[in-house]
Amino acid sequence: MISGARFDRMRRVTAPWLERPFLALALPFPLQRRLFEIGNRLLRDRVALRTEWREAGGIRCRVATPEGASGRAVWLHGGGFVMGSPDSYAGLTDLFAKRAGLEVWVPEYRLAPEHPFPAAPDDCLAALRAVPGPYHLLGDSAGATLALAALQDLLPDRPPQSLTLISPGTNLLASRAPHDHSEMVFSKPILRRFQRAYVGAADPNDPRVSPLFGRYRGAPRTLIELSRGEFLEADGHRLAGRMREDGVPVAVHVEPGVPHDYHLFAGRSAAADRALDRIAAHLRGEPGA
Repeated sequence: MISGARFDRMRRVTAPWLERPFLALALPFPLQRRLFEIGNRLLRDRVALRTEWREAGGIRCRVATPEGASGRAVWLHGGGFVMGSPDSYAGLTDLFAKRAGLEVWVPEYRLAPEHPFPAAPDDCLAALRAVPGPYHLLGDSAGATLALAALQDLLPDRPPQSLTLISPGTNLLASRAPHDHSEMVFSKPILRRFQRAYVGAADPNDPRVSPLFGRYRGAPRTLIELSRGEFLEADGHRLAGRMREDGVPVAVHVEPGVPHDYHLFAGRSAAADRALDRIAAHLRGEPGA
C-alpha cells in the first residue's frame, strides 16, 4: 500500500481529472448512489469493533462500538443530500470510532430528490432526540448542514457535548455566486443539481435550509474543518463568524492541498488521519484542538 502522504499527492492530481468529471456527468440519482456506494466500499478497511443496527426515534442507525468505548457520538453522513448511507460511510465512521474510543451512531436519513427538505433534517432530529445522551454531534458536507439544522431545534434544552462540522454547506440560496477556481471535485452545475434536489419547494432563506441564517446561542464548542480553496470554504468561515456572534467558542482548521471532504479517505490519506486525531482531541476538549 502506498504511503498516506503519497496518496494525498496523487489525489491532488487525479481528483480534478477523475472525480470531478464523474460527478459532472449528472447520472440518474439511483445509479450515482450505487456507484458512490461501490467506490466507498472498495476503499473500506475492516476495523476491529462491534457493529449492529438499532432504532432511534423511528430511524435506523448503524452503531459501531469499539472495545472500551468511553462515550457516544452521532455522525450525520454526507453525499450532497442525494447519496450516501451508514454503510457507504462505514470506512470513515468505524475508523473514527476506533481512534476516538466512542460508540458511533450513523442515522439512515431519507435522501432527495425522492424526499426533499424537510425529510432529511426531520429524520436526523428524530434520531438525535432519541439517541441515549450525552453524545457528541458530527457531520460532513451535507451531513454538517443537517447537523446545524437539527441543532437549532435541540437548543437550548438538549445540546450535544460538542459539535464538529466538516465542510458544511450553510447558504443554499440559488442567487449565491460560487467560486470555482480551485475546487478539485465539484463543478457549479452539479452543486446546483444537488441543491435543487434537496431544497425542492422550500424557502432557501429558512435557517434550517441555509444554516448561515440560524441562531446558535447555547451551542457547544465547535470545530469547523475545511479544505483550502474548496467551494464551501467561504461557507465555513461565514458560519464561524455567525456562531461567534452568538457566543459559541469556534475553532476553524483549513487544510491545504486536499479536496472537499477528504476525511472520507481516512486510513489511506495522511491528511485525513491527522484530521481524525484532531477531531478526537476536540471531542476530548483538549486545548488547541
